[in-house]
Amino acid sequence: MIAACYHDDMTQTASLRTNKYPADCAGCTQRVPAGAGTLAKEGGAWKVRHLAGTCTPPPAAPARQIMATKVGVYKHDGRIYVVKPSRQNKGRVYACELVESPPRITEAGTVIPFELVFRPGMIYELSSAERMPLAEAEQLATRYARCFVCGIALKAADSVKRGIGPGCGKYFAVDDAPAEPSTSARQLALV
Repeated sequence: MIAACYHDDMTQTASLRTNKYPADCAGCTQRVPAGAGTLAKEGGAWKVRHLAGTCTPPPAAPARQIMATKVGVYKHDGRIYVVKPSRQNKGRVYACELVESPPRITEAGTVIPFELVFRPGMIYELSSAERMPLAEAEQLATRYARCFVCGIALKAADSVKRGIGPGCGKYFAVDDAPAEPSTSARQLALV
């Protein structure tokens, strides 16, 4: 009987054969030279594995780093992205693309001419240098007559003039203080 190395770092002993031909190890995906491993039928398929204790761990994938860590609006390759905090994972953020769409009516009866579409992995592409300046964001928000950070219809004169809700100006590149989203009743009343 020959002991073989398994991907869960356990060794199992069974009736195994020595591999006659080189193949990739089913446990670590590294190459096993002919005669240097075992061959066994697993789940209806023949699998080659290193001998017990000789499996090399697979190389670790490089960790992707999020460069746009602040909540706000970013412009990347001519497209607008809104970085928002995750509700499920505190301290994490995700990116949605602002996409023009045919006007749609919400349950409250308001018309919205855009959608925020989640873009998986986009948070890794955005950098803090692409954070949109407040002046540029004001022009864009005025075009839609809504604050696209929180989505509230703008009603107060100052908010309509700026194009950004009173609590959302802090999400733009005007200041470097870390921004936490807040939607208090007082802020909603001022809009």
